[in-house]
Amino acid sequence: MINVDNSPYFSIQSMPLFSRYLALGQLFSLSVALVFLSFSSSALAHPHSWISTKTTVNVEGGYIQSLSMDWLFDPMTTAYTLSGSKLTPKNRQQVFQKLSKDIQENLLYKHYFTYFYQGDNPIRYQAVEGAKISMVGPKLRLQFQLQLAKPIDLHTPKLSLYIFDPTYYIDMSWDDYGTIGFNGDVGSCRLHTHAPNPTSEQVAYAMSLQIDSDPDNELGKLFTQKATIDCSGE
Repeated sequence: MINVDNSPYFSIQSMPLFSRYLALGQLFSLSVALVFLSFSSSALAHPHSWISTKTTVNVEGGYIQSLSMDWLFDPMTTAYTLSGSKLTPKNRQQVFQKLSKDIQENLLYKHYFTYFYQGDNPIRYQAVEGAKISMVGPKLRLQFQLQLAKPIDLHTPKLSLYIFDPTYYIDMSWDDYGTIGFNGDVGSCRLHTHAPNPTSEQVAYAMSLQIDSDPDNELGKLFTQKATIDCSGE
């Protein structure tokens, strides 16, 4: 067993870690796809999959309680993800329930691709329960709530949030204004998003990586957006 109680992000015990790599051509379950979302029509260059993210920061009594996530997968990734599931109208609910359970277990090892900080200090949160899978047209939709291990004062300085795959196999982004926001009374506090600013050399490096290249866990944060909370207007 891997004890993620020592992880800066968790306060629970985890489950056995599965292999990162799969044989070429293997059909994916969603649990694998979220760690190695890969086989797109392009065999070169990162990223290989795209997730549009929506995040709601839930505030109660002046404290941040949780983060609600709503992720939408691109059609190609959705097709590969579901290709081995033999999905039919009759077994749809059963298949989605199993996949959502797999997600809860396997995203744990990637901190749910969610990194919340106060300054340089990671904010801890609990394991997800009740993840939900559905379809929006040709796209797979994943919804879950990330409960903080301990509520944090909304006015705490230097709060920042990132959502990314460390290896940059997956591009994850808030696509439009309003795709990250508050739920609850926040006074004049505001959320601001900041675009990534990779160098031309870093972009070229990402473009040079093949799909089976050794994972570079420092790559994703170079290409991720940053959200900050500003309560200075009060």
